[in-house]
Amino acid sequence: MQSRGDLQECLGVLPPWMEIPAELRAQLPRLWDGLLGHVAVMPGVIEDLSRAPGSRIQGFGFTVVLPTAWADAYAAAPSPFIAWQVYRSLLEGRLRLPDEHEIGRANAGEGLSMMVLHYAQLERDLSQPYTHNLLHAALEIFRIVHGGYRIRRFWQEGAGEDLPFLQSMGYLQQSDYSGHPIEGMHPDERPTLWGLTREQARQQLPGTDVRMIFEHHPPRFGFTPTQRRLLGRAIFDDSDELLMRELGLTAHGIKKQWRGIYDRVEDHDPGFFGDAAAEADEGRRGREKRRQILAYVRQRLEEVRPWNPA
Repeated sequence: MQSRGDLQECLGVLPPWMEIPAELRAQLPRLWDGLLGHVAVMPGVIEDLSRAPGSRIQGFGFTVVLPTAWADAYAAAPSPFIAWQVYRSLLEGRLRLPDEHEIGRANAGEGLSMMVLHYAQLERDLSQPYTHNLLHAALEIFRIVHGGYRIRRFWQEGAGEDLPFLQSMGYLQQSDYSGHPIEGMHPDERPTLWGLTREQARQQLPGTDVRMIFEHHPPRFGFTPTQRRLLGRAIFDDSDELLMRELGLTAHGIKKQWRGIYDRVEDHDPGFFGDAAAEADEGRRGREKRRQILAYVRQRLEEVRPWNPA
């Protein structure tokens, strides 16, 4: 997103089957705005910058890390329209998302429960190349947004034309909500709950998109929270100017954070940067080190995730 004002445009990229009540729908941009930057929230946006402002957002998804107790209760008795339940509970203060310490502790322990509250894109016609371009972008964002966590269970609702996409990603149906009649909806349009548990993932060979995000390794370098946030944003190739705005850093502060990252990597692995560590030109040396560490982090996303072993 180019600005928080784009959140209003995201309302037009919600799955139609969700049928969000008007009063809840009207509050979503304000809620999303308040949640941006929260460690337990993972928005994903696909923009087409060749289009006019106001019509650039082509895909929008929203994932949250759920509190363990809340997720355990839901797993025992799943009910439809989970996004409504989460959004209403957040607006009414009945649900508190886990903080960085709690996520780090779960990451180093039993694992996290994640829910894609919704994902949709404007173009769905598979006969159109543009649709495939959007899907490729969506799957790459999916990997970067969700990879690197120790996941205990991963959920997403779907209905109608969503189902072939969910199945192709490797989701398994977790519940058909058969005990919850939904008035006014045709049976083929009813939402169903899809996902994987860690146990189910272990029974599958790696390869599908959802199965792959269950791969997890302890972080190697142990970056600080600020360093993790910087690296987590930088893997999207954001400029330093944008990174400074997003992270509230000065030009001096962001240079200090990059130096701290390089020093930490070299302390743990003196040969990591190879010839770049001995490059005479400091500017080129810094650019090459950044290129190398970002290439590594893109493949080992656990380095940018909270980690708090007991």
